[in-house]
Amino acid sequence: MKRRFFMCLLSAVFVLAFFFSITNGDVSYAAQTFTLNYPTQEQIKQRYKQLNIDFDKSTSYTENYSITGTYAIGNISQSDRQNALNAVNFCRYIAGLPDDVVMTDEYNALAQAASLVLLANGKLTHDPQQPAGMPESLYKTGADGAGGSNIAKGYTNLARSVIFGYIEDSDKDNISLLGHRRWLLSPALKTIGFGMTGAYSAAYVKGTKRSETFAGDYVAWPPKNMPIELYKSHSDNYAFSVVLGDDYDEPDISNVTVDISSKKQNKSRHLTKDSTDISEFLTVNNLNYGGRKCIIFNVGMFSQNDTVTVKINGIYKNGVSKPISYTVDFFSIYHDHSYTSKITKEPTCNTEGEITYTCECGDSYTKSIAKKEHSYNERKVKDESCTESGLITYTCKYCNDSYSKQVPALGHKFGAYEIIKWPTAESDGIAERICARCGLKEQHRAVLKNPSGITSSIDSEASDIKPSDSEASDIEPSDSEASDVETSNSEPTDGETSYVIENSSDEVSIEDDETVAVEDFEDTLYIVEEPDFQEEKSPTESGVPSLVIIIVCIFSTAVLFVIFLLGKNKQ
Repeated sequence: MKRRFFMCLLSAVFVLAFFFSITNGDVSYAAQTFTLNYPTQEQIKQRYKQLNIDFDKSTSYTENYSITGTYAIGNISQSDRQNALNAVNFCRYIAGLPDDVVMTDEYNALAQAASLVLLANGKLTHDPQQPAGMPESLYKTGADGAGGSNIAKGYTNLARSVIFGYIEDSDKDNISLLGHRRWLLSPALKTIGFGMTGAYSAAYVKGTKRSETFAGDYVAWPPKNMPIELYKSHSDNYAFSVVLGDDYDEPDISNVTVDISSKKQNKSRHLTKDSTDISEFLTVNNLNYGGRKCIIFNVGMFSQNDTVTVKINGIYKNGVSKPISYTVDFFSIYHDHSYTSKITKEPTCNTEGEITYTCECGDSYTKSIAKKEHSYNERKVKDESCTESGLITYTCKYCNDSYSKQVPALGHKFGAYEIIKWPTAESDGIAERICARCGLKEQHRAVLKNPSGITSSIDSEASDIKPSDSEASDIEPSDSEASDVETSNSEPTDGETSYVIENSSDEVSIEDDETVAVEDFEDTLYIVEEPDFQEEKSPTESGVPSLVIIIVCIFSTAVLFVIFLLGKNKQ
């Protein structure tokens, strides 16, 4: 019984020991994976101060190197290597990756030997030849180091080679791969080593043995918050990279498109497989440089305080489209720019303008100003009249563009008709009206509604309806009714004419040459508006004396008679 209990207890101990060994004492198995953890801009500033990366320090050697006579590998100070490691971890930090990469003596030795072999050969290569006289063991270490390192030439210290060499990586020889950047930003990177000899440097990057697994969708550079101090370029191009997570299918350049827009520049670009120029570039690389499935694109440089939006389409998870969209905010670690603006090119109605923003530190950028809309001033060139149209000219105050517009003629504004000659039962009268604008006089015939001097008690509309013969016989007025509408029997005096108006028993006496408003007699008169009306006048009325006409006729007859006699004498 005791033996069975002892065996059970022992088994339990082994199980617990195994469990703790695979979890490192953490009962949460979720600790074996990680996703990105983006810091804020303020956190990035604080971390930069803590790391105190020095990009200007000169490399110091604790052991001298030699490539002549007896080869000596040499060595650099621990502070130089730590400065480079801080630069690596700082980039990983702002990218949201674990920033706990450490150096090992083994990897430092590989990187140091690699830099010596490269210096001895005077050539950057991951597959160096054995320099003459170099011991086999030193060469082998250097060759192994070069084959597993990012290598560079011409940087004053290792930190500069990390930020402005390996992380930038956007020159024409490296932009299609961005392999140096991908190694340093590999989610799996845990250990690294650095070496430098003269102008040649190396960073051994094959320590991708992190126990945790990346479970995020992608690693992007530039990241969500990008310090402008790290955003430098040797060639006015700085490529973006997006390394997809394991859940994504391998991207195909035939399907991938990228839309990238700048808020500050107010510009957008659409990149496809045909975007092959370095200034507008898109490619896909699925080789393993610390991470596969890399989408690379470039549209040039951006500036501080810009917000850049990226949208990637044509990428899939298990055949299902899963596009990516994110923004990058460019800011300064040291200095918050304060810009003043100045219009450096005035916009017109035909061309955009330009406004320039300048900070006291010298940083500047420009933005376009939209074209102006035409603003026209109005000027009347010709006034309109009753019969002729007017003309208005419109001229833009910005660009002098102009056009003209006709104003319709006003038309006459006639007053009320006035009677200048009264109609009678035998002849028409004349009604005249005058335009209030131009003074034109217009005459028309005035006609009595009832030439017999009798007006019907039926209204004007009803008077147009003529009854049939049978109906007419039924509506003859009696003697008593007819007496109400007969004309007055009183005789008019000399020079006067009397009319009966609307069944009224009152008489109206009008002098023949008196002018009277028509509306006073609108129930008695019609005005017949005929075009080109001319009053018919007798010779006497026309103002030509009859005697003059007779004299002209006699004279004409005499002249004809004389001509006749002269013609007869010639015969």
